[in-house]
Amino acid sequence: MNDLKIFFWWIFIIFTLSCCLLCVEARIRYRNKKGIDQDQGFSNKYKYFGQPIYNHQQKIQGYELLLREFDSQTQRWQLPSNVNNFPLSKIVHTVQKIDPKIIANIRFLSLNMTVSQISDFRAAYFFKWLLGVINHHQLLIEIDATDLCQANFV
Repeated sequence: MNDLKIFFWWIFIIFTLSCCLLCVEARIRYRNKKGIDQDQGFSNKYKYFGQPIYNHQQKIQGYELLLREFDSQTQRWQLPSNVNNFPLSKIVHTVQKIDPKIIANIRFLSLNMTVSQISDFRAAYFFKWLLGVINHHQLLIEIDATDLCQANFV
């Protein structure tokens, strides 16, 4: 009986140490992952623009947030070429700028997102926050088909 207690004690110690090591590793990976929380290098080059979406009666039904990249040669905002890890904090900043009166009168909010943004483990918190902001309205997510085909799901 005493051997069984010692055996379970060592299992408990090994399991506890393994969990602690996994927590430390997860924290290190979380702090070093470029994505939702870190926006270095994205502040001046990229921006979200709101575009109204009209119905058949020419009334605004919703808004779409469009990501654009500033081209210094042409001095124009254009569709970005490669932004797999664009931080979702920039979307948060843009949504917070939307007037609450506008949000109250729309039926949906549409976002263009990448597979990398959606598959990030912190995206669940982003979607929870966003659904809380837009209340009972619909959230539409648009994903580029080529981005979906080229995604590395592992």
